[in-house]
Amino acid sequence: MLLYHYPASPFCRKARLALSESGYEFSLRLEKTWLPNPDFLRINPAGEVPVLVTGDDKTIIGHQVICEYLVETLEEQSLIYGPPAQAAEIRRMVAWCDDKFVREVGRSILYERMIKRLKSSAVPPDSRAIKAGRTHLDTHLLYFSWLLERRQWLAATTSISLADMAAASHISLLDYLGEIKWDRHKELKLWYYRVKSRRSFAPLLTETIPGFEPAPTYGTLDF
Repeated sequence: MLLYHYPASPFCRKARLALSESGYEFSLRLEKTWLPNPDFLRINPAGEVPVLVTGDDKTIIGHQVICEYLVETLEEQSLIYGPPAQAAEIRRMVAWCDDKFVREVGRSILYERMIKRLKSSAVPPDSRAIKAGRTHLDTHLLYFSWLLERRQWLAATTSISLADMAAASHISLLDYLGEIKWDRHKELKLWYYRVKSRRSFAPLLTETIPGFEPAPTYGTLDF
C-alpha cells in the first residue's frame, strides 16, 4: 500500500494510525498539496491528502473514506467495534474530533501557526484567532478528560478505537507546537501516554515538520 500524505495534516496522521492499527504495511509519499502536482492531480483531482493506493491498485481518497474502507474490509475489526450503541459512540467522537475540534481549534491554532507558513503566505498569523482557538482548546480537552474519567479510552472501555486515533492525530500536532498544558489535564495525559506508547504511533514521534522544531517533550514518553 502507498499513502500520499503530509505530516502537518491531522487527517493524514489519522489514516496512518488506522492503517497501522489494522495491521497493514504501507509506504509514504510526501505531497505538498499547495504546490500543484499534475501527477497527483490525476490521482485525486481535488488535490487533497490523504490518498491511499491499495496493493491491487485501487485508489481510496480522503481520511473518512480510507477509514470506512478499512472498517468494511477487515475481518477482525479494531477501529469501530462492539454493539451498535458503542459503535455509534465511536463514530460520534470521530465526528467531534474531525468536525467540531477542527472548526473551533485546528482552523485557528494549527492553521495560523503552521499552515500559513508552510504555504509561504505573506499574511502574518492572526493573534485573535489563535487566542480564541486556545480558549476552545481548553474546553475540548476538559471534555475529553471528563470522558476519560469514566472510561479507559475515549469512546470505549475495552481497547483503542478510531475515536482515539482521530483525537490523538489532532492533539499530537498541537503537542508538537507546545500548545497542550498537560499539568491541567491529568486523565488526558495518561490516555495520551498510552497512545504514544503504541507501536503505530512511534513513527510520528520521530518525524519533524520542515521549518518547525517540535516541543522538547513531543517525542518522549516522559512528558
